[in-house]
Amino acid sequence: MALLKSGALWTVRYRGADPFGGPVLNGLSAIEGLNILGEAKIRGIIDLFSAHDDDLVDYDPDDPSDYLNPKSKIHEQIAEIKKAMANYALPMHMITCSLHGHPIFTAGGFTNRNPKIRALAKQKAARCAWIGNELGATMVTYWVARDGLELPITVNPDPGNCPYTWLQEGLNSISQECINKNYSIIGGTIEPKCNEPRGISYLPLVGSAIAFIDRLRHPDFWGVNPEVPQHSSMGNQSPYLEILQAAWMGKLSFLHVGGQIPGQFDNDFPLLVGPGKEEMVHIMYYLDRIGWDGVIEFDCHPLRSDLIANPECQLDIFHQFLSYNSRMLKLLEIVVERLKKNEALQAALTELNSNEYYKPQNHLQVEEAFNMALFNVSFKDLI
Repeated sequence: MALLKSGALWTVRYRGADPFGGPVLNGLSAIEGLNILGEAKIRGIIDLFSAHDDDLVDYDPDDPSDYLNPKSKIHEQIAEIKKAMANYALPMHMITCSLHGHPIFTAGGFTNRNPKIRALAKQKAARCAWIGNELGATMVTYWVARDGLELPITVNPDPGNCPYTWLQEGLNSISQECINKNYSIIGGTIEPKCNEPRGISYLPLVGSAIAFIDRLRHPDFWGVNPEVPQHSSMGNQSPYLEILQAAWMGKLSFLHVGGQIPGQFDNDFPLLVGPGKEEMVHIMYYLDRIGWDGVIEFDCHPLRSDLIANPECQLDIFHQFLSYNSRMLKLLEIVVERLKKNEALQAALTELNSNEYYKPQNHLQVEEAFNMALFNVSFKDLI
């Protein structure tokens, strides 16, 4: 596989806050975060980077069209970011519009029941697309964020004026903006999630996102970027199956990866932390078999227990975090190559797929060969 690795600015600006404790770190500025990602690019750890708009520039809902004024602060910030990107030859992969960070979007962005806030969300999305184009991003992502509900009784039942209609209008506004203005952004993605920060998300699964895309004005513009295993495993779904479906339907635009304990809140552990290791092996093996060459983005953060409230250690923490993720991705690729070259496993798969009517299909024989290849043991070691 010829995969490209992407680092996310929000992961290196992570401060370690959780519902039970405040930030552990003082935090980095956008430029300091870009410097970490740029150094990772030079060392071959990543190839690209992505960011939320709010991670890059300030946002004031009282001045949502500041980008249209050449004298506004946002133009100075963009110039500084371009300089940092140029210093490291660091290209931008994706930008995503934060409709969750500012308090004005507490009850949702595109699906907020207040039409004035929905209009503000569209304005912010247009501003986000402009930022992405200025920085050369090729993708824009809609993460479901606060577009969800807690109380079903509060949802407007009118099909022509309900949250899905509002969401349709919001996503149509993004694609139309990028197409009409011939931006560098050539495609968009939906990143589904079953819950958190809202109790229930309107697009909880890959399948629901793909079905929704079919109702958009420019369905060919849109794909999905599943976050595996985190978002799939939170709702005890199969990350492998979500990847299988997205790829089969030609909608697998890129991947977000990390680590997760199934059935829990969004752990966002580093890659291969947690019990989802085998699931990730299956995903990578499948992607290799279909010849998928895309971008894999590390959408996770350091373990909170590893954070130290010492500015001198902060840079090392994030450098080690990025290096770890890159090595674990390489480890997965090595395991995939081992599986492909394992004669016992490939023979068992060939026999299973022989389709001989009178021959029993021995799935356990395949699993046994897979396990022995995975753990690098031979049959004689087991008898």
